[in-house]
Amino acid sequence: MGRIKGAAIRARLDFLRSQHGDEAVTKVVDTLEPMDQVVLSGTVLPSIWYPFHVLANLDEAIRRELGDGSQDVFEQAGDHVARQHARTIYKVFFRETDPDRVLKLASCIFANYYSGLGRVSVRSGEEAIGMSAAWLHAGARTVLSSPVLIADDVACESMARWHALLARGAAPADALAEVSDTADDVVPVLSFGAGW
Repeated sequence: MGRIKGAAIRARLDFLRSQHGDEAVTKVVDTLEPMDQVVLSGTVLPSIWYPFHVLANLDEAIRRELGDGSQDVFEQAGDHVARQHARTIYKVFFRETDPDRVLKLASCIFANYYSGLGRVSVRSGEEAIGMSAAWLHAGARTVLSSPVLIADDVACESMARWHALLARGAAPADALAEVSDTADDVVPVLSFGAGW
């Protein structure tokens, strides 16, 4: 089963709230299955993995209830999220003027929010290699993944430092090596791809 970080679900809920109001959030969530309603009615934590179907079902309900069956509402949602992220750590993308570099950096981020999509079952430790190969095959130049679970605080600190090094021009593999060498904790992350 695919998984998605709560940050992606929260971004969709924040879009609904800011553009359509609390009533629209209630209207959309009320059309969902009871288990999805339980998840979305509580506090969705940004760093927790949730079943991917929660976002897929939410998106379908948004399209049906607010988008008149059209996908146009997701263009608005994407624009909203991009504007919100322009004020966060992702602002590095908005300072970049080289489109190739932007794509190179962006391709490294996707795996932080989505996991296991397209796989029916995963044996322990194989997700790091299987998903990495899938993203590389799909065109990502570099993929970071871990064969083991990483504590959120270690991952957050390590990936923030890694992104900062990338923003200064370090190659992804070199940046990961530096992060691993200077970290207080073990950073069990592998770099796949060309790493330039």
